[in-house]
Amino acid sequence: MASLDVKSLHFAWFGGHVLTLLGGTLFILSQLFLHPSTKLYYLTYLGAIISYAIVIYQSYGIPSPNSNYMHQLLLDENAHYLFLASFWLLFSSQQVSVAVIPFATYSAFHVISYARSHLLGGTEQNKDLQVKMKSWTDMYGGAMRFVAIIEVVAITGRLVLSLIYPFRVTPLLVYCFFLRFRYLSSSYTRQAFRDVDQKLFSLLPPSVKPTYNSFRSMLNHLVNVPTNNTPASASTSSSSAQ
Repeated sequence: MASLDVKSLHFAWFGGHVLTLLGGTLFILSQLFLHPSTKLYYLTYLGAIISYAIVIYQSYGIPSPNSNYMHQLLLDENAHYLFLASFWLLFSSQQVSVAVIPFATYSAFHVISYARSHLLGGTEQNKDLQVKMKSWTDMYGGAMRFVAIIEVVAITGRLVLSLIYPFRVTPLLVYCFFLRFRYLSSSYTRQAFRDVDQKLFSLLPPSVKPTYNSFRSMLNHLVNVPTNNTPASASTSSSSAQ
């Protein structure tokens, strides 16, 4: 069992993920039982901000307004999630319930990994539990595919509906910037886009497909990804992996 220092930044990072996991899980349950809790919604993002801010601090030190520091943040997916959590908590008057799912999912894996490494002793019973917890964390790839679908389909769809009622444009624009960075940095996100693209292309009538191809090319241009000119189902491919 690794030593446990409750005053360390690592433990504070763990505490933030515990808040996110508990807050997110209880908030989703409150939604299902038709008694949504705003406090739980904000608690989820508060925990996420604590955890991701600690990771950024440990990686890059005290925030600095210079261009090198900002460039590092632009390339760091932890910074992307810190920014998104801060936006949902501090700047968006709109509660997007489904948006807590990715944060709670990531936190579940971090909480399980930390508990397995730092909180369980070496007894035979705990060893069995550690093996079971490792089997949970081994499902990371499947969970990340689930998160990518939630981010690409569910959250985007919810924000598009906000353009109808109530009319709010800013959350969708902010989230589009976030998705652009996810597309460039995450193979799971790229695959989710390809899956959605394939499904849409197969469902469209032939007369609409040229218009859809033009729209797809415009999106590829916006994310600075080269297009292939095949009218097939996948939008673009990238060789980089998450």
